[in-house]
Order: sequence, then C-alpha cells, then structure tokens
Amino acid sequence: MSPTCIPTTSAVLGSGTSTTSCGQWIQATAGDSCWKLSQDHCLDDIDAFLGLNPQLRGDCARVWNGDNYCVRSLDGPVCVVRTLTVVPEPVPVRSSTAAARA
Repeated sequence: MSPTCIPTTSAVLGSGTSTTSCGQWIQATAGDSCWKLSQDHCLDDIDAFLGLNPQLRGDCARVWNGDNYCVRSLDGPVCVVRTLTVVPEPVPVRSSTAAARA
C-alpha cells in the first residue's frame, strides 16, 4: 500500500546532521536506500531525498543503517502510511467419518 501525504504546517523536529530546515528526521534501518526512504516518506523522487540530505553528496551508497536522515522539509507534507491486514477465511475441515463416506 502506498503512503498518503497530508499537507500540514506543523513540523516534527528531530536531530540529525544535514539541513537546518528539516521538518522530520528518521533513523535508517538495515535495508534502507535512497529509493526506499523516498517512497516511504512521500518524497517525489531520489533527488528530493538527496536535496534534503546534502551530507550524502549525491551518493546513495552513503545511506547507512543507524544514521539520521531528513525526509521532510519544514513546510513539506506529513506522510501517513496505512497498513492493510488480510485475514484468510477459515477452510472447512471434513471429519474422518464424513471423508470415509464420500
């Protein structure tokens, strides 16, 4: 399911090492990449992510597990990720007596 972006003027300030006009910081986890972080946080493309994180110097190979990255400017939209849980329907179980008659 795709993230939904909700425009807002409120900012969630955090700590990090890039731009001073960051509205939201996240900490990268194993498997994160420029593309994944861009998609997960409603950024238009990888260039938008790199623009918010000049410390990467345009190199997505510099995204490291445990480092903080800016994923929203102070005036950017807040990204809301909705999850969908699919619960399978129960499968009828035939008793051994009914199976023997069939």
